[in-house]
Amino acid sequence: MSVSKFEKYIGKQKFSVAGEEFVIDFKVRDRIALSAVYDNKSNQTKYTAMIEFCVAILMKNYPEETQENIEAFLTGNMDAFVSELMISAGLLKKEDIEKAKEEVKKALPQ
Repeated sequence: MSVSKFEKYIGKQKFSVAGEEFVIDFKVRDRIALSAVYDNKSNQTKYTAMIEFCVAILMKNYPEETQENIEAFLTGNMDAFVSELMISAGLLKKEDIEKAKEEVKKALPQ
C-alpha cells in the first residue's frame, strides 16, 4: 500500500498550556490567517484579531466547547496559547520567545 507524496505532512499540532493538552488540526490556511493578524494593524486591532483567530481555531478543534468557555480560558492564558500556536505553526522558535521575554524583563524597572 503506497502513501501519497504529501500524506506524511498531515498531522495535528500538540502542545500544553496551563496544564491543558491541546491537539490542533492546523492547516496551511490557518497558518496564513495567523500570519495575517500581524499585517499592518494597530495593536488593538491585532489583539482583537488574535482573540478571534484563537477562539475560531479552538471552536473548530473542540466543537463541544462553548465560545464563553474558550474565551474564559484565553482570558488568563492568551499569551502562552498564542506562543505555543506560533511555535507549532513554525512562525516562531521557542528560543525567540524566551529571548523576547528576557528583553522585556530587563526593560522593566527594578
